Amino acid sequence: MLEDLERVDVPTLVLQGERDTVVDARGAARLDAALRCEHRFRTFSRSNHLLALDVERDQVIDEVVAFLGQG
Repeated sequence: MLEDLERVDVPTLVLQGERDTVVDARGAARLDAALRCEHRFRTFSRSNHLLALDVERDQVIDEVVAFLGQG
């Protein structure tokens, strides 16, 4: 699967809660390393899996808005 990421050619935002209890946080780091397109990787130290609903939701929303505003 990671080899398929080389085909991604659109700007990509990868966000990960460091306290995620659903997916392994190392997966986001592997995505970051495998992406060859323009991308941004950001972790949120106090958040779990549902970033937009967790304690850092305002920062998550700001990150998404900023990323979308680049285009």
